[in-house]
Amino acid sequence: MKKSNAFTPILVFIIVLVGVLFVFVPAVKTSVFQLQNELKTLLVSHYAINGWLLLFLVVFALIGLGGVLYKIYYIKPKKSIYAHHTVQEIKNAVWKWHWNENKIEQLWCFCPTCNDELSYDTDHLLQTITFSCERCNKEVSKFNSQNINAVLAFVKNEIRRILRKNKK
Repeated sequence: MKKSNAFTPILVFIIVLVGVLFVFVPAVKTSVFQLQNELKTLLVSHYAINGWLLLFLVVFALIGLGGVLYKIYYIKPKKSIYAHHTVQEIKNAVWKWHWNENKIEQLWCFCPTCNDELSYDTDHLLQTITFSCERCNKEVSKFNSQNINAVLAFVKNEIRRILRKNKK
């Protein structure tokens, strides 16, 4: 797991800026010492809950918040259990895709003979989409639809159905 160092220059800049302000601006130095005295008074004062206990709870709450933020920003979600499955033959065409988390993306079909990308032709009269290979000069697959997006949705559903069936 690789951590991102995008915030390192910003953090260094803030630390240097605070250091310069602390050394060269007397009002900042005075304010910091006043804040320190107020915190000391808060920690030793008597309340229904002791100041040190309150500080203890606040520190652990901040640690917990830091852990949650770390998980949100730095830990990648687990890959799909089917991440290795990126090729499937459906209706005589070889369909290939990539997984983005649990979503199928960049889905397209290829010729089973020469592995060339297939082109499609829509016949509005017969309401069919025909996939053919220009290199082999042959018709590979035919779907009863006028809309290429409907065909891609059908193939995605078929892939998921096959994966569920193989899982059992």
